[in-house]
Amino acid sequence: MAEIRSSPDSREPAQSPSLAELSQEISASCLGLRLRLLARMVTRGYDDALRPFGIRITQLSLLVAIHRKEPVPAYRLGEVLSLEKSTLSRNLDRLRERGWLAEAMESGGRGDGLRLSAEGRRMIQRAGPAWRQAQAQVEARFGKEGTRQLVQIAAASGGLPGD
Repeated sequence: MAEIRSSPDSREPAQSPSLAELSQEISASCLGLRLRLLARMVTRGYDDALRPFGIRITQLSLLVAIHRKEPVPAYRLGEVLSLEKSTLSRNLDRLRERGWLAEAMESGGRGDGLRLSAEGRRMIQRAGPAWRQAQAQVEARFGKEGTRQLVQIAAASGGLPGD
């Protein structure tokens, strides 16, 4: 996806909208705002369902991505999930602290990527039914067609692990 940029040097139109008009337009139609609101709502639903297992959807998503690609270098995981280096590092540290990750080692002793530990694999299996429940609730909220369109848009924007 191309990065959206604006230049403070660009000339303003001859007839600028009023602050009230611009504020109304942004609040009524801004896709960035709407998508962020939807993301928070969806995340909250998954996190509520996963809370009894001591895991958040962001952490479960990382475990699943690692499992599907293992062994996977951390930098590659960040690319696939479009995560900033600091965000990825912080989240991987949390997974390690909980014993859900194991570094894959080459014969020379160098790490060649991330792998799940046995406990990380068990966590995916334990949390799976709660994830399915949250997934069904989200799908019900968006409807069958809305869910299909969201999955299609996400896949077209670069794809996700498992696509």
